[in-house]
Amino acid sequence: MARIPSADFSCYFAFIESRAVCAGERHHILPRKEFPEHVKNPNNLICVSAADHLRAHYWLALCAPGCESFQRMFFLMANMTCASQTSTDDLSKYAEVYENGREAQRKAAGVQGKIRGRNEVENGHLASLRTPEHQRAAGRAAGRKAARNGHLPAAQAKARKRLGEIGWYEELGRRNVESGHIQALGRMQGRKNAENGHLAGLLTPEHQRRAAHTRWHVRRRMANPTCALCQKPSIAAI
Repeated sequence: MARIPSADFSCYFAFIESRAVCAGERHHILPRKEFPEHVKNPNNLICVSAADHLRAHYWLALCAPGCESFQRMFFLMANMTCASQTSTDDLSKYAEVYENGREAQRKAAGVQGKIRGRNEVENGHLASLRTPEHQRAAGRAAGRKAARNGHLPAAQAKARKRLGEIGWYEELGRRNVESGHIQALGRMQGRKNAENGHLAGLLTPEHQRRAAHTRWHVRRRMANPTCALCQKPSIAAI
């Protein structure tokens, strides 16, 4: 790896090539922390057994003793201070213990999850989480959090782009027209505008003059000397 020129990874790559792919744990051949540009590269992922996963990180740490992230990962997986303090003869024993421990942890987590789920059902907590009020409150909280950290605009733009690509807007518009939903909304809004006086306000001569002035003079940026509204200082400067 040219990024760590002082290290010799020939032993590590030889180990990776010798391992059989199995339905075990995912391992990034080029570690994520040091090579973030390869995180989503499918060719950078292999599935190995838990024991081989520990061995892979052992060889990484052993081949690059100056890389702190490699040493730390091996320490977290094997609870050993340094890979160089572990001989290759002892590695198989540690790998077997690690794999057995991982399997036991998975089983214990599954049992604990079932027990916790049963308790949540019995004490009514799960039911309270599924109420419409809780779902709305959770949605509002997630929205506020996304707005604060700046993720909301990007997520909305991505969602709109995706919906446009799959033709969702066109399909939704067609369905709304065929079902009469658009027509119903128009009638409802028209009735509301008539009841609250908004429609009457739009039909006054003064409003009509302002609307025509905005359409033909302001938006086209063409002042008319015969228009009284164009003679105002803010408009005359167009």
